[in-house]
Order: sequence, then C-alpha cells, then structure tokens
Amino acid sequence: MGRYLLIGIGVAVLLAVAPIVFRFCSGFIAGVRAEWRNIRMGKMTNRTLTDGSPVTPDHREIDPATGMQKAYVVLSAEERAKGFVKPVRRTYVHAKCGVATTMGQALAETYARNPYFYSGTFCVGCRKHFTFGDPDGLFHWDDGEVVGSA
Repeated sequence: MGRYLLIGIGVAVLLAVAPIVFRFCSGFIAGVRAEWRNIRMGKMTNRTLTDGSPVTPDHREIDPATGMQKAYVVLSAEERAKGFVKPVRRTYVHAKCGVATTMGQALAETYARNPYFYSGTFCVGCRKHFTFGDPDGLFHWDDGEVVGSA
C-alpha cells in the first residue's frame, strides 16, 4: 500500500511541475532560436573597427603595400562578450596558395560569434581579399572546417 501511495504522490508532483518545466524550456528554446535567427540574418548592429573606434566610410581603402584594408569592421566587444556559436580560431589556410593567415583576436571572435558576418576574407600570401564561394576563395581553418561555412 505504501509503495502505491508514493507512486501516486510522485505522479501528482510530476503533473503539477510539468507545466512549469515545459514553459521554462519553451521560453529558453524560443530565446535560443531568436538569437540564432538574429545571427543568421545579420541583425547584430553593434559594430566597430578592430581598434574599437566607430566605423568610418574610408575603412575599406586598400593599402597598396599589404593589400589589406585601412581597417576592418568587427562586432563590438559587448556583442562578442555574449558568447560564441563557433570556436574562436585565428588561423586559416588559403587552398589556392597554401599560405596560412592569422587574424587578430577581435576578428576571430567576430567569426566565432556570427559565422555569417563576413562575406569573404583576406590572404596574406596573395595579398588579396576573396569572396566566399568564388573558386579562388576557399579557405580552411586549422581544424579543416571551411571558413565562411556554418
């Protein structure tokens, strides 16, 4: 008799707690989905240059000596501090020339926070920017994953 009473109490507690747990989990999952949707849709607007200064119209000017832009746009430190959806990786290899490029921490964290933030990347060997998806724009992270893929 005591065993059936304990089972009955357990079922009653489970039925009483289940709606609360369900609401919590549903809210949590909805929040995660909304965050991922914002990442995919590029709705993260807190952007700065790599040095933390505001984005300027001339940041894309190319330095003829290096082929690099004057400055690069990244997600703000506050946005990057919210966490990452991918590992923070700094070095990638250009499939065409085989040269490894190592980027600064803010750029690496921006890739890790939002893998869709950039449409291409730079190769120090070729001294050129490449668009993801172009035949010459294939890069791999150190772990083998394709840069720019989600």
